[in-house]
Amino acid sequence: MLARLIESRALELLGSAICNWSSREQAWTRVQRPPQPVSNQDPWSPTWFCI
Repeated sequence: MLARLIESRALELLGSAICNWSSREQAWTRVQRPPQPVSNQDPWSPTWFCI
């Protein structure tokens, strides 16, 4: 039970860290090049963590 709780908390923290990194990365990319349509985003993009 406790291990499961720790595991889910770790995943939650990991997800938010990836989400934060992703939004910073996208903000930086937006400055570097013009925005692209959503369909052109990389399929491996971690933004799906930010639901």
